[in-house]
Amino acid sequence: MCLAAAPALAQASDPAAPAEPLTGPEKLARQQKIAAAECARYDGVFSLAPGAVTEIDLTGDREPEMIVDFRFFSCSTVHQLYCATDACPLQVHEGVATTTWRALDWRLVEWGPDRVLMMMREGDICGAATPEVCYEAAIWRNGRFLTAGPIPQ
Repeated sequence: MCLAAAPALAQASDPAAPAEPLTGPEKLARQQKIAAAECARYDGVFSLAPGAVTEIDLTGDREPEMIVDFRFFSCSTVHQLYCATDACPLQVHEGVATTTWRALDWRLVEWGPDRVLMMMREGDICGAATPEVCYEAAIWRNGRFLTAGPIPQ
């Protein structure tokens, strides 16, 4: 029951979605509405903990991108309603574009002129056993993320 909500929230698929592309703040507001409705189905109360949203310039255009970490989405009656296993959606909203990974944790690393998004991922992503972890690094170049791992669709 818990795992069904995570993909819907990560994609924020809403049949009443507007035809115009939404920006990060608009997508976040829609995701919160969907998350609250999903939690209410289990007689719970939705909350968004500090740390759920980080705004930082990843692209070098001096405009902050929005990083949304679903680990901080909470439903009072269902533990991990928004995440499958321990990995949760991690989204980067850049304008109307959204890139989503499944991550256990993340941090930003300054490396020379680059801001590198480092993600702790479940081991099966890297061909290891599930209890193991692996790491993926992504940087923004020419309008997209570059990484050694596959980019989620």
